Amino acid sequence: MKIGHMQFNLNNLIKFLIGCNLVMFLVVGAMLGVGNKDSNAEASKKHTNSAAIMNIVKSNDVIGKTDTSMFKSAVKLTTAKVDKKSKTAFLTFDDGPSINTDKILAILRKYHVKATFFVNGHTDKNSKKMYKLILKDGNVIGNHTYSHEYKYVYKSIPNFKKDIIKLNDYVEKLTGKEPIKVLRFPGGSNNRVSIRYGGKHIMKNLVKQVKKMGYSYVDWNVDSEDASAVMISKKRIVNNVLSECKWKKTAVILMHDSAPKKTTVAGLAQIISSLKKKGFRFDTIDHMNTKIQFLK
Repeated sequence: MKIGHMQFNLNNLIKFLIGCNLVMFLVVGAMLGVGNKDSNAEASKKHTNSAAIMNIVKSNDVIGKTDTSMFKSAVKLTTAKVDKKSKTAFLTFDDGPSINTDKILAILRKYHVKATFFVNGHTDKNSKKMYKLILKDGNVIGNHTYSHEYKYVYKSIPNFKKDIIKLNDYVEKLTGKEPIKVLRFPGGSNNRVSIRYGGKHIMKNLVKQVKKMGYSYVDWNVDSEDASAVMISKKRIVNNVLSECKWKKTAVILMHDSAPKKTTVAGLAQIISSLKKKGFRFDTIDHMNTKIQFLK
């Protein structure tokens, strides 16, 4: 590039900038030199300032050659940390295991996601295999009562306790590992059907009893509604989950893996991939990490 009779290239430009900085240095130095009656501390401060200015001048060439990719990488890393750890989804599956559990586990493996299975006591050959596979894959088994029979478990506190203990013993015998000390009440802690069998105070009394047994319990704040009928459409399940997760930082998602729930399986991959894109990480339920409860 030519300006008048002088030809500028990159080197000339750098020299020009350095010259400007030198002029600035001289001006600032002159300003700092005013007032020779300053104390020794002030003189030392002037010396430090002058040295800092000289370092700036000397570093012009280095700044011009700095690889800015390091700054871009830092920005990406910071953004990823903030976004992905701010929201957590807990996939929970009730009433299994069944023939659908194996398919669900395959999807979880594919997306490197773990889930919590609130199981009942199933004695068929496939279910016995699934209890083991759930744990082998690093997922979690929670207690959903052995029988899931409302008229039995909600008739009395002793009945409920027996059913919880029966499932614990059954799973531990099959897998060598007891379910976690977190349960999900059949129908949720605010269900109304229990009143028919145990009276209007049965659920409040059971909540107290569960705590005495050393358990906590979890309900949900996102309902796929896959239990609202024997089978609902895949589209409805996916839309329900994604719409209810939209404004939540903690999403405990209710789904089912009993035998009829084929559309739940069909929609699971889309649910997981969509939630990941929205910044959700996935975790399993434990004794302390979530307190989503209808009835306190």
